[in-house]
Amino acid sequence: MRRRLARPFGQSISSSRMFSSLMALAVLWVLYARFRDPTTWAWMTHESLETVVSAAESETPKAAPAQPTQAKSATTSAVASKPETIVPGPNEEDGDALLKLRKSLGVVEDKTPLQPHEMLAYWQLMAWSRTRPFADFEKTAQRDVPFAQLWAEPDLFRGHAIRLRMHVRRILKFTVEKNPLDIKEVYELWGWTEDSRSYPFVVVLPELPAGLKVGTDVSGEVVFVGYFLKWMSYQTFDTKKVNYSPLLVGRCRTVAAAGPRSAASGWEAAFLVIAAGIGVLGFTSWYFLNSSKRGRLALPPSATLPDSLPESFFKTADQGPSQNDSPVDANPRPAWLPVEPSPAVIGKE
Repeated sequence: MRRRLARPFGQSISSSRMFSSLMALAVLWVLYARFRDPTTWAWMTHESLETVVSAAESETPKAAPAQPTQAKSATTSAVASKPETIVPGPNEEDGDALLKLRKSLGVVEDKTPLQPHEMLAYWQLMAWSRTRPFADFEKTAQRDVPFAQLWAEPDLFRGHAIRLRMHVRRILKFTVEKNPLDIKEVYELWGWTEDSRSYPFVVVLPELPAGLKVGTDVSGEVVFVGYFLKWMSYQTFDTKKVNYSPLLVGRCRTVAAAGPRSAASGWEAAFLVIAAGIGVLGFTSWYFLNSSKRGRLALPPSATLPDSLPESFFKTADQGPSQNDSPVDANPRPAWLPVEPSPAVIGKE
């Protein structure tokens, strides 16, 4: 019986094999798109997601800013070119100012609302945050301060500059009374970091950067640099439960969106993608092997055993070959046996 060889092209290839091949290519493409994202491997280098994203942004060349067209309004151009407000004055580099702050921080109490006797340190820290450009202020701040350590050792970070990359979800605007800085309004931002997750930070700004709007349901990403003051207590609107959040005073800048990214990140997403790829490739290999095996073990129609053997078979076996028989006919083959018996038939016997 002639065997029909399946070739990898033409009409001999089935639709199921074509579908499996396309699925394998799709899985390989998903794996490539996932593995080329540097945030996927942050768990292997023991780096926070914030550090990896910041490094990726610094390596990406920034395009030249587009020139404003005549179609844009004057208000939009003014917001885009809004300069920083810098008020020269002493900060933590001045010994006398630092000594004065330490005395003011001595009356600060954690796990309580912001109290009147704590406002002296509050305004002094806000004045310090306005004494230099944001880029210089960011260089002096501590990065990647663990949220748990900030909770356990607040005195260790009180009055020190900290850098945060926040996902802002609520922005409130408050009108303030007479103060040493003659500021009329302050903005309170609530958001979380990759480290704090469901526990929000509360940061206070003297000015709101471009790209953010006041609201109770906003979505934005900022880089904040400011001084840690205390753990402030507050009550939730629905359950009236008392919670605590770190309160910081400083400034921030908005982070431009780097394009759509996968929502899931970390080793969990990488593991799921790898497991899905292995599963699809394993199923495809299993299907191909079983298809070829079924083709090899198929019995031809002629390879069937008779119900009983003819009497001539036993006579030939008992008498043996005669002298007149030629060597070719010494062992005659019965006509009912197949020419090429199948291995499956021999095993069945």
